[in-house]
Amino acid sequence: MNRVQFKRLVLGAAITALGSGCAQHSGVLCPQYEAIVPTAQQLYPVPGASAVPDTFGVLVYASTQAVPISLSTGSTSVPTQPIAVPSPLPSPIATPIIPESRAYAVAVPPLAAHTTYGAIALEGLVTGCSPPKATSERIATFTTQ
Repeated sequence: MNRVQFKRLVLGAAITALGSGCAQHSGVLCPQYEAIVPTAQQLYPVPGASAVPDTFGVLVYASTQAVPISLSTGSTSVPTQPIAVPSPLPSPIATPIIPESRAYAVAVPPLAAHTTYGAIALEGLVTGCSPPKATSERIATFTTQ
């Protein structure tokens, strides 16, 4: 067996092993094994920002569609509500990197001071495996002053 044949054998075995992790495999690799592509990007507050006022009021994100956003700190979840994108945009603001995305915004209630929050984007329901599950992604963190 030459190197090319060996590599094909190993690759085929790996793909088979990955696909067998799904209880109801539909012919496509299960979502937990697919490449993770961000669907939302936090723009304001700038990801990783510190000393963000605890009453900043609006989180701006880029996405190809509106998605529910929540904030979390430890076991506490802070809900947000969709609102119109402010004009002018708040500053400083990150540069969008998701192709063909547009800006969206959510209202943020007053937050606890000196606390790090993670912004979570709910991306939808994964039905390729059993049981179906909601998928979410942490799009950024920031710390209040």
